[in-house]
Amino acid sequence: MQDCMHAIMDGFELSADACRELDEAGFTVIPGPVRTQNLAELSAAYDAVINSADPDDVKVGSSTTRVKDFINRGPEFDGLYLHPPVLKHVVG
Repeated sequence: MQDCMHAIMDGFELSADACRELDEAGFTVIPGPVRTQNLAELSAAYDAVINSADPDDVKVGSSTTRVKDFINRGPEFDGLYLHPPVLKHVVG
């Protein structure tokens, strides 16, 4: 599995600033995981997940709404979690 992950990530790098933001804030904005023409579809899928999630799985913070196990809530989100620069930072 590790060899496969490294093959996917080969040639992709997050900038030092993006790595720092990801480590310190838990998120960063990077180009590429979602094509502009797919943003409306992704937004609708996100809203559907948030609105249909069991209330025990939802935590509303001061600036974010989090849903437990969001990564497994639909294939529409795979591009966010499988984007090579993100994988490289996580798997490293």
